[in-house]
Amino acid sequence: MKREELNEQEKLAIACFEKVLKNHRIDSHFFSFGVYAEQKICLEKNQEGIYVTYLADDGVHRCEEYFFSIDAVLKDFMGKYADTATETQEMFQEYQSYYAMHANKYEKQEQGFSR
Repeated sequence: MKREELNEQEKLAIACFEKVLKNHRIDSHFFSFGVYAEQKICLEKNQEGIYVTYLADDGVHRCEEYFFSIDAVLKDFMGKYADTATETQEMFQEYQSYYAMHANKYEKQEQGFSR
């Protein structure tokens, strides 16, 4: 799964996730979406549609985890860099707000109601 192979929902989710990271001064270069990248937390989607995350280290996938939704993956990623569970929840709520706002705008454009 390369970034260009993501569906629109996944692309939007990752863009909103990156915006939250930027707001919290967390470098999004710690993550790789779709390809193995040394010393990063990588996200791939297997043929069954399950999201797989792992730490890429010396050519090995370490600490593999499996998720059924992009939201669950991104919340887990936020938790890896937040200082507390409360901060993770605040970041995730911020993400959900961005996502809802942009998804609503996209839906209106699809229906021909763009501003």
